Amino acid sequence: MRADEPENWREKFNEVYKMDDGEALKRIAPPFIPERKTYYFKDHEDQARAISDPPNYFTFHWTGSSYQEWGYGFIGDKGMSLRGVLENVLDMKSYEFELPKEFEQVRLTGDWMVDVTTQNDAKLAKLCDIIRVAKGPSLKFVEKEQERPVIVVKGNYTFRPVEGIYDPSAVHLYVGEPDKDEHAGGGSGSFERFLQALGDRAGMGVVSEVEEPPSKDLSWRTHESSNHKELAGLPAGENRTEKIKQLLENVSKQTGLQLQVEQRKLSVWVAEPAPK
Repeated sequence: MRADEPENWREKFNEVYKMDDGEALKRIAPPFIPERKTYYFKDHEDQARAISDPPNYFTFHWTGSSYQEWGYGFIGDKGMSLRGVLENVLDMKSYEFELPKEFEQVRLTGDWMVDVTTQNDAKLAKLCDIIRVAKGPSLKFVEKEQERPVIVVKGNYTFRPVEGIYDPSAVHLYVGEPDKDEHAGGGSGSFERFLQALGDRAGMGVVSEVEEPPSKDLSWRTHESSNHKELAGLPAGENRTEKIKQLLENVSKQTGLQLQVEQRKLSVWVAEPAPK
């Protein structure tokens, strides 16, 4: 035990970070308890050797009686953007919500507990309460059925690797020239999860009409050219349309799937001003 390590630190940490019954979302705002640093050194020993200061945020998934760490990040003292909370904490895809520019500047510091057994409406309602308590704007999320462009996927999956690319066993999501290394990240999972990742990059929902999707998990790698700023976050117009076209063409070449953009009805959570 280190000299500055509190006794019974785990019990104290759990007491602060636990969720009450019916609590869909919880923010633990700074200043943090000393036990948080102990948790970091105990549960991230190798990382703590390289970077002694704990991350700016942790995200935990609560399952009714216990929690599991979902992620953490070093993002600076200003906190996470509202978009970041929706995507990294609530695990929503970019096409599942609409965030007007007036709310893009909202930032929230702290750690997050998410009850993964609750629905989005409860979590979003609690998020709005958290923003108001943090002296942010009054807003609400309204679920709306909207006619929107979506990616329709057809055909049969036949993998064809990109020549000369890093990690040739993965599907690469990029526009123009691919990155030279894998610093932009990626993921792995079911065919459905892959399509969700593709839609998240393009900022569009995905409708699969593939009759026999692959049964094995896939791996995919994301590139800087397909991040939110470079693609989904672009204003509507020829530039965005052309980049999405290139992304889909690149995916089609690697998978043998036919991908085209069509208008379909989609359920979207829209952020709107609310009475104070």
